[in-house]
Amino acid sequence: IYFRPEYGYSSLDYKLFRDKEIDEFQSVVLRNSGSDFGITMFRDAFAQNVVKNQMDIDYLEYQPTAVFINGEYWGIMNIREKISEHYIENNHKDVDSDSVNLVGDQNSGLVGSNADYVDMRDFIVENDMSNQNNYEYIKTKMDIDNYIDYQIAEIYGGNIDWPGGNIKFWRKISPDGLWRWILFDVDQTYNIYEDFG
Repeated sequence: IYFRPEYGYSSLDYKLFRDKEIDEFQSVVLRNSGSDFGITMFRDAFAQNVVKNQMDIDYLEYQPTAVFINGEYWGIMNIREKISEHYIENNHKDVDSDSVNLVGDQNSGLVGSNADYVDMRDFIVENDMSNQNNYEYIKTKMDIDNYIDYQIAEIYGGNIDWPGGNIKFWRKISPDGLWRWILFDVDQTYNIYEDFG
């Protein structure tokens, strides 16, 4: 759901999520739990909550809700934060939405440019990371602790829909901006297909 002036409002001014202090949204997602629809309907939210306040990972908050469209009941869905430059600004007070590079699957630039990421990736591929100087250089390009926590969260949850897809990462456009990873779309975690039996 996008809020635009031509629809009447440019943002939703409301605190949707109890555990985040954000009270203005340019967009939100109504999600039916993806692959987990019809099973637990909260597996993605559960996987996000496992890391919340425990690890240095950008995660998506959620709020279950009953959805009515034009008075007709459409079922239970989860209100979720939408990954965008506004999500990053809302969750990182030192970052302006106009100064963000946001990259997705296959290193495609979603907002801004992916050039800095491609340069970093090429450096890693072309250089020996066991060389301390090379490793120290990469520490100036990516948030190593965030990347480790992100890998732990995906592996611990046993996400079978990753790493081939569902990857988003970002950096603040500044000399000290570091690439950080966002945990999202983790509904195929925690042994999902065993639950079908």
